[in-house]
Amino acid sequence: MRGYEIHPRCIQLCQRQRRAELAAQLRGVHFQARLLRPCGEAFVECDVRLLPDELGGAWHDGKVHRPLESYINDELLGQPDAGIDMTFSFHDLIAHVTKTRRLGAGAIIGSGTVSNCDRSLGSSCLAERRTLEQLEHGAPRTSFLKYGDRVRIRMRDAQGRDIFGTIDQRVVRADALGPSRTV
Repeated sequence: MRGYEIHPRCIQLCQRQRRAELAAQLRGVHFQARLLRPCGEAFVECDVRLLPDELGGAWHDGKVHRPLESYINDELLGQPDAGIDMTFSFHDLIAHVTKTRRLGAGAIIGSGTVSNCDRSLGSSCLAERRTLEQLEHGAPRTSFLKYGDRVRIRMRDAQGRDIFGTIDQRVVRADALGPSRTV
């Protein structure tokens, strides 16, 4: 676990919100959500329909413990494990969010950048990689995305099957989408 300092009030709020029935509810709910990956003003979207038990042993402690593979132009950017260094579980995140609002079908819960303390696993975030390069080398070595670049993101189960399908996008100019497509 990382050396984060968490304010005691946050811990109290999370503990009060975490209920045993939340875990039971999570097991019985069929989640339908959209995965959104911000990219400037645009978003990449795909539908996800999973039950936690469909993830088998990869789902525990309210986290998905599988590598998230990110590629730019077929070059691996990284494959950090989504659960190992995740500070707050989905149980914690849902409990916190539902303190002030209701969540309905299709609600999106973002857990933040997938990153590990073990830097040998790479990054799932281009900005993180560039920042680490800046710290290590004095300047970033990885370029920002350019028109024509291809980005692929996927997570596979222990048998190598895509869990939520591969997000596979190419960076294009907005005017190249035509009048019927919006970003």
